[in-house]
Amino acid sequence: MVLESSISSQIRKRRKELGLSQLELASKSGMPQSTIARIESGEISPRENELSIISNVLKATLVIGEESFSKADPFVYIVQNKVFQFEEDCGFNMGVNEVMEAIHHTNATMLTLPYTVFQSIDFKATSGMIGALFCKGIENVTDGIVNPIEKGHPDIVPKEAAGIRDESILKHYPVGLEVKCTAGNVKQGSDLGAGDTRIQHLKGVTWQAHHQEVERLMGITWDFIDTGSDANYPVITGVFYANNLNVTDWGKISGITGRNTKVTGMAASGKAKMGKGWIAILDSEEYKKKYTSIFKIKL
Repeated sequence: MVLESSISSQIRKRRKELGLSQLELASKSGMPQSTIARIESGEISPRENELSIISNVLKATLVIGEESFSKADPFVYIVQNKVFQFEEDCGFNMGVNEVMEAIHHTNATMLTLPYTVFQSIDFKATSGMIGALFCKGIENVTDGIVNPIEKGHPDIVPKEAAGIRDESILKHYPVGLEVKCTAGNVKQGSDLGAGDTRIQHLKGVTWQAHHQEVERLMGITWDFIDTGSDANYPVITGVFYANNLNVTDWGKISGITGRNTKVTGMAASGKAKMGKGWIAILDSEEYKKKYTSIFKIKL
């Protein structure tokens, strides 16, 4: 659907057509209700990223002059209206709106890829691809940058790090945002492959790290979702955040012999912290029910 007229009336008209209140539109878009009210009244003009998010929620193309704003990503999320101290934690400006932009950037990019890509790689590689696209999405809309080296930690660092040439510093940069991605753990005996939706078989969510000192983490979950095409595509189903993890929130380190890479899985205490800091969850009863059960949270 393409909407034309003033942007405020476009948004107000489409919201009412969908039977949404301003509060519901605010919740789904991750914006304060006061911002939605001011946009609809014409008091303020929405930013480009806000237009993209609102158009996605309203499932409509919003038009300003000769420009249109729409999302190739058709998915809608419920968003926690909570103030996350990302600048204090990570060293660069970021908010919930920017997280939502990164989600939509990731989903939209994944939907452009040939489905044979996901038939050719394993879930770990798919998780790595989603994580990399999400990090790039954050870089696109903030003053943070993807860590300049492949094995750098954290994954996203302040832009001041761009000029650093010492890899030992970038491997252990003092501030930034670490991002981990997982498809979750399914019940034993579940015979699931590429394209198979996992949510009905999901028994838990475990993010992994290479050491127990990860304190600030943005954890992503994903699943193969019906996109209206001939195949199910990988789509972000949830984003969670904690800034108070400690070594006791991670399990025993394993895989330190032979050719294996050492790894540790998040413990139950860490998952509880991540659950409390949920940012966005796919607006589907199935996913909301499963994640409230796994993380012991109320949406």
